[in-house]
Amino acid sequence: MGVMLRQHGRLIGRGQFRVRLYIIDDLDEPGQNSSPWAVPSGNPSDMVHGTLYTLSDPWAVLPGFDEDEGCSVS
Repeated sequence: MGVMLRQHGRLIGRGQFRVRLYIIDDLDEPGQNSSPWAVPSGNPSDMVHGTLYTLSDPWAVLPGFDEDEGCSVS
């Protein structure tokens, strides 16, 4: 994914936002189809840190992320 980000994105820098992270599990197939969710939080200790990119062509990159995560838009 790093190659795709370098080809289709521009590094902005480090970023953070205040959210609480959850793993949401599929009720029909527990443990087989879970996904991470971020929910806004008022707690100052609930911070997610990462690297921020701007994408010149999001559709060139986002399907690859979906595939890497085992999901799709269809």
